[in-house]
Amino acid sequence: MGGTALTVGSSANGTFSGAIYDDTTPGSVRKVGSGTQTLSGTNTYGGSTLITGGALLVNGTHTGGGLYTVASGATLGGTGSIGSNLLISADGAIAPGASVGTLTVMGSIDLEGILKPKFLLIETTKGFIGKAVAFSSVFRVLATD
Repeated sequence: MGGTALTVGSSANGTFSGAIYDDTTPGSVRKVGSGTQTLSGTNTYGGSTLITGGALLVNGTHTGGGLYTVASGATLGGTGSIGSNLLISADGAIAPGASVGTLTVMGSIDLEGILKPKFLLIETTKGFIGKAVAFSSVFRVLATD
């Protein structure tokens, strides 16, 4: 991407199975629109990921990236692995898996408000920071530090 911002999404659903990577300067990804965008490739871009609408499903891997931010009304989900920190804004959602499954977050998770889980299992290898959490499913934190 070479330092540019890649904007994906619309009211339609879409899937990208290729790789998103940087040349020399980190680029970022912004998910817009009410549809669902699935990333199923091996991604290595170094910039941030901002989900402002709809859902972004990470079914592949993303290593070396910057902060993932899930805005109010947006959703992050999938069955893949994210090697970044995650910020879930108030009224943002995380929905790991595909019905039943796991989304692995290898960074810390920071919550702004109450987590309204749409998941069965979430793993993190760093830490968990939040204000209030209400669970109707299983939540597991794996600390390695």
